[in-house]
Amino acid sequence: MYDLLNDYNNLDAKPGVEATKKLGNFFQSLNLDIHKNGIFVPRLTLKYLWHTKSKDCEFQLFKGNEELYHKYRDDLKKTTRIRKGKPCQGILGYDTNALYLWAISQDMPCGEHQVVQVYPGILKDVLDNTFFGMIECDIAVPEHLKEHFAGMPPIFKNVEITCNDLSSDTQAHVNPNYKSNRLVENFLKHETVKIVTGDNYIKNIRRNDYIEHQDMNKGCEFRFKKMSFKQSLPIHIRFQVYQLAKLRVLQFYYDSIDYSIDKSDYQYCMMDTDSAYIAISDESLEVIKPSLKDEFKKNRHLWLERDDTIENKVYDSRTPGLFKLEYEGNCIISLVSKMYYCDENKFSSKGINKKQNEITKQKYVDALKVTDYIYTTNPKLTKIWQYHGRNTTYITLQTDTTLIDQYQII
Repeated sequence: MYDLLNDYNNLDAKPGVEATKKLGNFFQSLNLDIHKNGIFVPRLTLKYLWHTKSKDCEFQLFKGNEELYHKYRDDLKKTTRIRKGKPCQGILGYDTNALYLWAISQDMPCGEHQVVQVYPGILKDVLDNTFFGMIECDIAVPEHLKEHFAGMPPIFKNVEITCNDLSSDTQAHVNPNYKSNRLVENFLKHETVKIVTGDNYIKNIRRNDYIEHQDMNKGCEFRFKKMSFKQSLPIHIRFQVYQLAKLRVLQFYYDSIDYSIDKSDYQYCMMDTDSAYIAISDESLEVIKPSLKDEFKKNRHLWLERDDTIENKVYDSRTPGLFKLEYEGNCIISLVSKMYYCDENKFSSKGINKKQNEITKQKYVDALKVTDYIYTTNPKLTKIWQYHGRNTTYITLQTDTTLIDQYQII
């Protein structure tokens, strides 16, 4: 046993210690402490990317796009049609390989920012792709183009949902003054502890951020509120990654799908941050306009994984930014974002414990068509699905307190 432990120490423990020392020295050369700034590489990377921002700099909350176009398609060849025209023959679900990895590999706004005043040729520079940066502008879809862009709105708008936007049933449960603990309370609970001598006792007890103090043998321990918070995350990098991710799915729609396929042959059913589910009038995506078939084959590798050889298919299946086929079938039931059903192997029910609940297709259909509630069980949580005309809502209740924990509406 001693020999085994000795071999383990020599072959595993010692090399691990040496590797940790080398790793610590590497990050120390970047002015990073792996124990103070964060043990995980992503956290250290964020620290390394961060550049000091102005204290009065304003920023918005942003996230990935999630769109829902058609809630229900099933038994396609008998009942459903594309835009009330051709019969629907199948549903294709495409997923983007490592979308955020692709986005962060593009040009990033690093270094000190510079404010540029508007000049006459700025729109031309944007169209020529010679301007790099962020532009604050007022933008809208012209009236005569609204029908063209109705299938996939190119402008993602962030709006605040108030209690009045919810259904009457949801309003009965929601507390209008509810605030998220993660966003507000955690920061307010942050404190600063300071050890001071008796000479500074009066000065510290009169401070506006004073909470309490405790006497010690040689001085006092004072606790103060946090009066400021240093934002140490690269907001500009996060903003750029999210916007490029949205741009990629828009490019896939307008520069590939909508450009190459006639609108009568396809229709978007659902789109997530990095995926799209499309109803088509054929059993594959090869329903290309006859005049564009050669161009589509030439540029196919820019959007979809190649399938001419096994080597190319395996390589492209891991290439960031390419779209791969993850589902092919004849059914999709989309209730809300992150909650859809295609078949028993392809469905999403975010927030619902799959081990304690039997997730079936019929439950999705009932939640879509029936106006009554459907209950599912989670540890300490109960999720309610309900469908009201155009709006689908689901709310999460804490069963021990019967208070709203979160809700979502689309």
